[in-house]
Amino acid sequence: MQCTPDLEEDDCLKCLSVATNVIHNCCSRERKLSGISMSTNCYFWYAHHIFLPKTSLLISTPSPQT
Repeated sequence: MQCTPDLEEDDCLKCLSVATNVIHNCCSRERKLSGISMSTNCYFWYAHHIFLPKTSLLISTPSPQT
């Protein structure tokens, strides 16, 4: 999410709130993997990607030294 630098904080938060609702209504119900909501002053980009292979999620613990 990002707003243009000319927006005040309150206006940015309102804009991002609308963008978040658009993404939620568009993409979460249909289980889409990505979506973009753009307006004149803010945008919200959502993408769900698996970027690590499943095997890299395993954590090995070192064996205790004797």
